[in-house]
Formats: sequence, C-alpha cells, structure tokens
Amino acid sequence: MRGHPLVEQAHATLCRLADAPPATEAVKSAIADIERAWDKPFAAGIGGTVPARTELLNFVCEDKVLDPFARALGGAAVRIRRGRPAGFRARRDDGSVEEQPMPPDHASDIAAARARATAARGELDERTTALARIDKSFPKPPARWAVWMWPVYWIVTWLARRKRPERKLANLALAEARAQFEAIENEANAIEAHARLAKARYFESVRNLASGGPIGAGVSEVELTIESARLPEGIDIVELAGASRASAEVDAVFLVQGDRVSAPVRGGDPLELGDHAQLLAALPALLADARALRLAHRVETKIQSVMSSLADAIERKEATFRSRLGRLAALRIDDPVAFTQQQLERVRGEISASVNAVVEHSSVHLGAELAQLQEEWIGAIAEAADTDALKAAVAKIEEEWDARPQRIAEEVRVLVMGGLGGSARDIYPAVAGALVKHGLSEEQLRVRAAPELPPVMLLPSLTKESAKLEKGSWFAGLFRSFETRRTEIREKVYERVERMREVAGSELLDAEPRLNQAIGTALAGLLEGAIATQQAWLDDALDQEHEAIARDREVIAPLVAVHDAVRTEANRLGDMIGQLERHEPAIAGAAAAADTASLSR
Repeated sequence: MRGHPLVEQAHATLCRLADAPPATEAVKSAIADIERAWDKPFAAGIGGTVPARTELLNFVCEDKVLDPFARALGGAAVRIRRGRPAGFRARRDDGSVEEQPMPPDHASDIAAARARATAARGELDERTTALARIDKSFPKPPARWAVWMWPVYWIVTWLARRKRPERKLANLALAEARAQFEAIENEANAIEAHARLAKARYFESVRNLASGGPIGAGVSEVELTIESARLPEGIDIVELAGASRASAEVDAVFLVQGDRVSAPVRGGDPLELGDHAQLLAALPALLADARALRLAHRVETKIQSVMSSLADAIERKEATFRSRLGRLAALRIDDPVAFTQQQLERVRGEISASVNAVVEHSSVHLGAELAQLQEEWIGAIAEAADTDALKAAVAKIEEEWDARPQRIAEEVRVLVMGGLGGSARDIYPAVAGALVKHGLSEEQLRVRAAPELPPVMLLPSLTKESAKLEKGSWFAGLFRSFETRRTEIREKVYERVERMREVAGSELLDAEPRLNQAIGTALAGLLEGAIATQQAWLDDALDQEHEAIARDREVIAPLVAVHDAVRTEANRLGDMIGQLERHEPAIAGAAAAADTASLSR
C-alpha cells in the first residue's frame, strides 16, 4: 500500500477506523480489498472509434497487427499486456479459450545466416580476386598485325605454363565459394520467409478473431502478450468494445481520436493528453493517480458508511443515556402547588362526603347529649317537692349551665376532629397515589397515624346563654304558687335546651365548609411532605444516574475517540481527493469514466 500519498492516507484512515470494535471486521475486509486492488497490474481502458483504437493498438505492438478498417462494430475487444512468451489468448462467450504462442521471429537465426552469407560472399570475393590476379599474370595476345610481337607472346606464354595448375585450383576454389554462398543465402532467405509466413499466419489468426468475422463470432476478448518496450511493464491496454464495456476492470478510460488521445470529462469537453507515444510514456503516472483516486473514493464511501453506523451506535448509546435521564426528569413535579390543588380537586367529593358523615354522626351525638341534659335538668325540677328543693335544683342547673354544655361541645369537637383526621388518613392514599407514577413507593406514601388538622371553631353558642332561670326577685316569687314557679322554670329550661340544640345543630352545619377546608389543609400538608420526599429521592436518583452514565460513557469513550480521529483523517483524505481532482481534471475524468467504462462504440 505504499507508493502513493492518496492510497497511504486511505490506508491510514481505514487502519484508524479498525480500532472501533463494531467496525473492525468490515474495515479489515475493506483494507484487504484495497491492498489486493492496489497490487493488481494497472489497466487503461481505450475508447473511441474502431479505426482510432486499432491504430493505437498497432502502435503499441510496433506492427500492423490489426486492420483498422476491417474490424466490425461489436467485435471482440483486444487486451494488450507486456510479457513473455508473446502470443494471444481468445476467450469465447461459451467459456472456451483458444491460445496460440507468437511464432519465433528467428531474428537471431536470420542474422546468423546473413552473417554467414556475408562471410561466404567475402570468401567468394577473395576467390574471384585471386583468380583475376592469376589471369592478370598471363600475357595478352598482341594484335594480328603486330607480327613481330607474337614470338615474344609465345615465349612468355611458354614461360607462364607453370601457373596453369594454380589457376585451375583458384577456379575450383571460386566455384566452391560461389556454391557455398548461394547455399547460405538460400538458407537465410528460407528462414526469413518461413518466419515471415508464420508471423503472417499468426497475425491473420489475430485479425480473424478480433475483427468480428465468421471466425471471430462468439469471441469476447483477445488478449495479446507482447514483448514491445513501448508498453510500460505492469500495464494492460484494454479496448472498451463489445461486452468489455460493462465488465472491464480498468483504472482509467482514454478516448482516441485520430492520433491524439484525450481524457473524457463528464458534462464537458475531453481534455487532450497528447499523441500515442506521449500517452504511453505518461501511463504509469496517470494510471497510478487514477487508481489511487478511485480507491480513495471507494474508501471514502466505505468510511462514510461505517462512520454512519458508528455514529448511529454512539447516538443510540447517548439516546439511551438521555432516555434514562429523561425518564427520571419526567418524574419531577414542576409545580407542586398546582399538583396539590389538582389532586385535592380529585377527592373533593370524598372530602365532602366524609365531612357530611362526620357532621351527621356528631349531630346525632350532640342531640343525644343535649336530650340527656334536658332530661336530667327537667327531671330535677320535676322531682322538687317544695320550694327549697326547687331552689336547690335551680342552683344546681345554673351551676352546670356552663360546664355541661362546654363538656358536650368539647366532646363533639373531639368527635368531629377525630373523625375528620381519620377521614383525612383514609382519603390520603387517593390523593398521594399519583406520586407512585413519579417514583415513590406505596410504603413511602403510607400514613400510619391520622394527621393533625388545623383548629376549627365549633359550637360557640353552647356557652353564651344566660345562666339565670328566674330574673325576678325572690320576694316577688312568694306571691306565685310553687307549681306555677316550677312549671315556668321547667318550660324555661326546656326552651333554652331546645334553642341550644337548634343553634348547635345549625352551627355544625355552618362549620362544614371550614371542616372541608381543614381536611384539605391537612391533606395538602401531607401531600407537600410526600412531594418533598419525592423530590429528595429524585435528586438522589438523578445523581446516581449521572454517575452510572459517566461510568457507562467510559465504555464508549474509545469509540468516540476513534470516531473523532477517523473524522479528522477522513476530512484530510477528502481534501487530498479534492486537491488532486482540481489540479488534474484529466485524471479525475479518466478515473470517473472507468466506473462505467462505456464510452467506446
């Protein structure tokens, strides 16, 4: 994964993301995929018209392997790679493969044969020169009219008779050298012709398979392995034609127009890169940048997906924390006064019913007590047999006139307040039951003793009647009969007690609103105390929950740290991608076109 800053940054970002346990396996798989993708040979996709593509392929092969104008549309695509041994492999749609090695060019054999032919020619030339030199040593016959020269010619010819065997040998050597040269020359020509024929047949097979004719029907791709140094090592040239347009895995796509090559730009005009030679020379750098850009985009997409999942996991955890705090916060009573009033309003009918029951019961008790008092006092008057006894009975009644009604009033007050306290205790669970939804247990809401009610003025009239039963002087009473006096006193006692009963009963009825208010006040006090208890419990529960969440947050702290660190690395990766795309729009366009590889026809 070394060699390109963009790939190194993508690799570093993925490695940092692998520290997040939820994403470890997915990221490790992505790292392995990126490493495998980076280590594969580079591939350049070639689009454009068929003749233009074919001319580029021939230029790469340094030979006219294909006929630019004999290839049909939709024919087999051609892939060229550099390697040994040279040859082709044709893949058909049915999965079958046809392979053929490129015939040897016999260049060394031809060169050796040509070298031997040259040497033989040199030998032939030497033999020819030697024979000419011998022939030159023989005298030439004089002209026919130079009679005097013929004797000299005959003498010199006779003297040169010893060179004739030498000339014969030289002539034989010349004939042998000529025969050897012709044989070597024929051998060299034969080797060269055989190599040329084998190469022509090989190229014919390639043309037939790659041109879309009857022989090439069903051929999806023809892969050429060449030894030409024009194609940089580790780079495939892939023609985007036929089925390869959708299935080809290339790092960048280039458009060939005539002898010029350009990079496609989505939504814009192609950017020219140069001629065939310039493209081939620039391919290693172009394809490295293009592959790095595509891998970086792939990593960026993967990181965004994993980061989204990681952020969701963190957010779900934080949402759980918020939910835990929210559930407790929702238990808080924001307006205790309004809450109390609302709960009291709910039991207003029960309070009224309880007060009515207590007042009714107390009225019965009050009536019974006053009836008993009336019976005792009237009975004492009725039993008086004489004036002294009557006087004693009247004195006793006047003495008890304050104490007995006060005692009765106190008993009624105790009975009323006790009954109301018990009613308040019985009604309280209905009032405070709503606090169970706010976190308090029923045990915390239980009231074991009746609450103390605020004091309520009851039966004030029982002590306000005059204690005098006879307002006249005792002397005036002497002129009335005993029976008349006793009857008057008895009627007066009866009237006063009846009036006391009537007024007291009315006072009890009039006190009901105050008694309702007293129970409400007592219940409000109990409820306020329970609310205070609930608030204290809630504050303590919130403190404990905050501490628990702080401990739980320590567990996800590494995930948060990884998330923040990866976000920083991902931003740096995005900046590097943007910088490359801005500075090298041709590479960006060629790399983007590789995702579809469908620009050729």
